[in-house]
Amino acid sequence: RKLIVANIEKLFFDYYYKILAHPKEFIRQFSAESFAFLLRNVKNEKIESFIGSIFEFQEQLGSMEGEKPAVNLLWFSDGLVNVFFEVVKGLEYSFHSRMSYYFSALLRQFEKHSSAWSFSVLFGLVKKMCYHTDRNNSEEFYSIIMKFLSHLLQKAPDTNEIQSEELSGGMTKKRKRNSGNTEQTLGNIEK
Repeated sequence: RKLIVANIEKLFFDYYYKILAHPKEFIRQFSAESFAFLLRNVKNEKIESFIGSIFEFQEQLGSMEGEKPAVNLLWFSDGLVNVFFEVVKGLEYSFHSRMSYYFSALLRQFEKHSSAWSFSVLFGLVKKMCYHTDRNNSEEFYSIIMKFLSHLLQKAPDTNEIQSEELSGGMTKKRKRNSGNTEQTLGNIEK
């Protein structure tokens, strides 16, 4: 197992991604479960870069305009959702003891490699995690989501300032346009 985990990137990008995109759901699920077992054994310092590589790879597959991707991206995204879910899932309604690290790493890498495909994976994962847990076991999960959203909001520009600038500039332009139209209309009526 240690030898396989040491070469997990090669294993994933040479073989597993194709199996995770298999047309049959039970094959995607089984491959996700087996790969999740290996992924849980990857060292913390390596996991985040590996997740980033997966999102980059998915983005490359999704940006192949005019070309047929090597795999069906919908099935591949579903396979990734299953892998990440199997990594964080615990017994019954609980999560794995390393869920907070893996889920936080996923969110950080999503922020760096944000695309429609990575969003579909993250959305599918959060949805599965919500269905899996209950009120008694979800505090850590929701805490991570709230911290991530807070982080994103702190980075975002102040939307109130942007909206007020757009509105004030937009209203001035509209007033100028409308006043010109009014003068033209009055001129046409007088004639």
